[in-house]
Amino acid sequence: MAPLERSATMTDYTIRRFRRGDLEGYLSLYDDVFGRRPDEGWFRWKYRDNPYADRVPIYVAAANGEIVGARSFFALPLRTGRTVVRAVQPCDTMVHEAHRRQGLFTRLTEAAIEDYRDGEPELCFNFPNSKTRAGNRQLGWRVAAERTSYYRIHDPSAIAAGSGDGVMALASSAASPVARGYLAAWDLVADGGSAGADVSVRRHEPVPAARLASLYRESVPDGFHVPRDERFLQWRLRRPDWEYRAYLATDGDRDRAAMITGTDRSPGLTRTMILDVLSGVDGSTAVRERLLTAVLADNRAADLLVASSDSIPRTTLLKRGFLPDDKPPLSPVTETTTLMVRPLSPESDWTLGGDAIDDGDNWATTYLSHDRN
Repeated sequence: MAPLERSATMTDYTIRRFRRGDLEGYLSLYDDVFGRRPDEGWFRWKYRDNPYADRVPIYVAAANGEIVGARSFFALPLRTGRTVVRAVQPCDTMVHEAHRRQGLFTRLTEAAIEDYRDGEPELCFNFPNSKTRAGNRQLGWRVAAERTSYYRIHDPSAIAAGSGDGVMALASSAASPVARGYLAAWDLVADGGSAGADVSVRRHEPVPAARLASLYRESVPDGFHVPRDERFLQWRLRRPDWEYRAYLATDGDRDRAAMITGTDRSPGLTRTMILDVLSGVDGSTAVRERLLTAVLADNRAADLLVASSDSIPRTTLLKRGFLPDDKPPLSPVTETTTLMVRPLSPESDWTLGGDAIDDGDNWATTYLSHDRN
């Protein structure tokens, strides 16, 4: 997109739904704002082929024929007890630097809320960064929970030199042999504690959606969550710019638990995330530790591994050299994950199925429900 001059006033902007001819302008704006241009395959997967959206859920701000702002929504199913409803997750929020401080974030969000106020989807839930958190609050969102992420950095000496860009900058330098030896020592001790689990672990590519869905059905979480049924998994794990694997722990011919990983190979940084852990009725902590051992062994070359204590016990993560982002040394350079929610019906009492949506204890999210992974 060519540089845009700030010549438009608020009344000059057109706020409307995304149209098919907007794709080029949307991708160019993404490049301007985020410094990289996604391809059309990413857009098609996330928005056009999303099985939980009946149209492309994007609102744009146009000025002088150019797309200068966008508020996008990632459509997802949400299970509340025995009922599955439709939800949307605000994401990929963009305003060109020449058109900021014109109220476009607010106008785009208000247009979406007005459009969605009658019927589906039922609510918004998202994980905004510090730049958009205050704006969400002003538009009616509430904080439901703060979630801690755990990082295993293969060059911990980079923490002392990191600044500005947070944990990604810390991990992007070449992993040092000394650091890898340090983590290997942790792994050697920890592996001895999980050796008794009488299971075998095997990596699967592509991900076996039917087997994972079967594990999910054996032990459905109590809180609000994205249901990991076969339809969801087959779509969600086809994002074209990430690599996905599943690690299944089996006992004879029975699946006992699984870990799902996603790897992003950005320039200068290879990041692997443990996106979800699915356990059957007999998936013990020892089985999860065996799965984690396999994941770590398979991703020694990654610069950074990320996990959540919602899926893996905190004690297990600490034992394997993961550091929490809510305590030093990472807390000064990272942000914890904030879950924010908002009902879309003006008559809502902030509950679904009788449970408060702004109470974090009623949520059971995993990284699979984050649009960025």
